[in-house]
Amino acid sequence: MASGIIEIRTSNPPPRETEFIPHSHPELEIGYFKSGHGIYTVKGRQYEIHAGDVFFFNNDELHKVTTVYPDEPMHTVALLFQPRLVWDTLTDDFTRDCLDVFRNRDAAFSHRLDRSFDAYEHIVSLILDAEREWKECRPFYLKMVKSRILEILITVSRNRNAPHAEEKPPALFKDVLHLINAAVDDIEETFCEDISIAALAAKYGMSQNFFTQCFKKVNGITPKAYVISKRIDKAIRLIKSTDMTMLEIATHCGFNNSASFNKTFTKTTGKKPTEYRKAYEKH
Repeated sequence: MASGIIEIRTSNPPPRETEFIPHSHPELEIGYFKSGHGIYTVKGRQYEIHAGDVFFFNNDELHKVTTVYPDEPMHTVALLFQPRLVWDTLTDDFTRDCLDVFRNRDAAFSHRLDRSFDAYEHIVSLILDAEREWKECRPFYLKMVKSRILEILITVSRNRNAPHAEEKPPALFKDVLHLINAAVDDIEETFCEDISIAALAAKYGMSQNFFTQCFKKVNGITPKAYVISKRIDKAIRLIKSTDMTMLEIATHCGFNNSASFNKTFTKTTGKKPTEYRKAYEKH
């Protein structure tokens, strides 16, 4: 992931109708459909996809385009970014508001942004600007992409009607924010190794409990869940792209044995690793 914080992915999925073979990732996602028609499946929910749709997915949500209709080619853009993009840039007391679309949801919440939303077209233009900057790689393009993502989040937050849930960060939170970011970097580099959360907390001079509180405040999930998400994300990519055995994949992704890998993978995706590979190969 470029600069360790953001990545933009584009895809052109072919016409298909598949079962729910979900994926998730430790990054937040803003998705945009340039064209195409289909069905987006989130665990327990489905959305009809139309050209121009914008979606928001948290970093613990399983989701997948399960149907692509043949009436029009589908072209997608996904802005993936770590939550610390916001915390690093907006360090005032209202920083958390900019992540409300991911963290503060009521019963009426929809992953798809309503077309009647104020500044909807502006948000789309920001997504396309970010994609263009990413492709062209001109000087300072990463700063431009970051600024577009931040403006999207601020625009959504200031126009969103969801009730705000007050939640104070842990005491001394701002003082250790840079240490939490360093810990994320450590995990990014070593998640396939044997990681001790207690040792990681101690490395940065924090108790495990305080470290976990602060880590979750920044990233939305605990450090243990973050490590698991990184491992499963890599395992899914290996299952799709290689003929490695499940034991080889388990070892390659930091699991001590195949039993631990099977249990964690099934709990995360709802499918056993072998079932996931068979389902993927069928389609």
